[in-house]
Amino acid sequence: MRKKRDKLSTCVITIDPLHRGGVYALVKVMYQALEELGLNPSLYFLSLKDRFSLRRRGFSNQLMQGRSIGFIPFTEYLQYIPPALVSSEELKQFEIFIVVGGFNACALIPLLNRKRFVCWIATMVADEWRARLSYAPNDLFRSWSLLSNMILLPINTALERYIFSKASYVHSISSYTKQQIEQKCGKAGNIGILNYPVDTELFHPASECGKSTRERYIFAAGRIGDARKNFPFLLRAFATVLRSCPYLKLVIATGEIPSNSSDIKKLASKLGIADSVKFLGRLSQKQMAEYHRSAQVFALSSKQEGLGIVILEAMASGVPVVSTCCGGPEAILKKSGAGFLVPQDNEILFAEKLLQLLEKSELRYQMGQKAIAYVLQNHSMEDFKSTIVKTYQIVYPEYQF
Repeated sequence: MRKKRDKLSTCVITIDPLHRGGVYALVKVMYQALEELGLNPSLYFLSLKDRFSLRRRGFSNQLMQGRSIGFIPFTEYLQYIPPALVSSEELKQFEIFIVVGGFNACALIPLLNRKRFVCWIATMVADEWRARLSYAPNDLFRSWSLLSNMILLPINTALERYIFSKASYVHSISSYTKQQIEQKCGKAGNIGILNYPVDTELFHPASECGKSTRERYIFAAGRIGDARKNFPFLLRAFATVLRSCPYLKLVIATGEIPSNSSDIKKLASKLGIADSVKFLGRLSQKQMAEYHRSAQVFALSSKQEGLGIVILEAMASGVPVVSTCCGGPEAILKKSGAGFLVPQDNEILFAEKLLQLLEKSELRYQMGQKAIAYVLQNHSMEDFKSTIVKTYQIVYPEYQF
């Protein structure tokens, strides 16, 4: 008799979920879905805090110390080999393995232990590090991290291709990432798209999505210490917009404020817009939802995004988007008609598109309605869970899902 779903245990292998960011959001929704499906998830990850521990954690449980291990710091793929070599006994308690990450480095743990596994991946390692390299690092740690990973990029990309070839199934987070995987690793029948599910009970428009419910500010979000978010571009574009809309505000949810955030604030002062820009610290999801639904426009200025979860949250709130052409957002905005795309080097055009939406309330409303419809149709939790079950039925046919 096949083992039933509620008797199975799932190992979710990822980076440190306490390190907030896009991967944290992916891990959280995956964990939630697996819990709702009765697949008993547990998390395994390398701790970025002390860089010398393998930890096990459940979102609803207290953090538990796992096996202490040493590994090579800073190198994205090689650091997973030591924990893979010492975790075979602990992994025996699991039947199902899912790897969730920006790229697929942590899949070395199930791979080297000869486990069947599924990946849910946001980007490619070369895209990630080349985007980081396009900016001058601000401290010695970042310099060493960039240097070591760029030197080892041929090894990392070779390992990335090998992992994809051995994965039982690969879910990309967007059509952009799927295309990147197919171009660099070859087309295969085991690559699909697993759309990120948006919590539309939390991220939703105000009771009336009319122009009267919107405040006069542009909203943006992203870790201010991540140079890929390209906030200088956004500030310069906003300075242009401000000449036509002097009472407008730019509100940026930045997460935790790192020591190098003073560079962004100095730029705002230099541009003469400091009084019109508000930098927020870390917000709860409820606070993020409130800022989304009260904004007139959402702005994404990134250099590289595998998906762009924040634009989906803005769209679910009925807010149109102006985004740079940076990967994942391109297909979303082209399919939905919920905003404008602008080349990464064109601050003037970015400002013009922001102004177009700010000055035309009817256009804002129409795009907002398209945004809501697109998210409801393509990014539901029920569809997400259905895709997971169908994948596991293929990868683990001996179990009853």
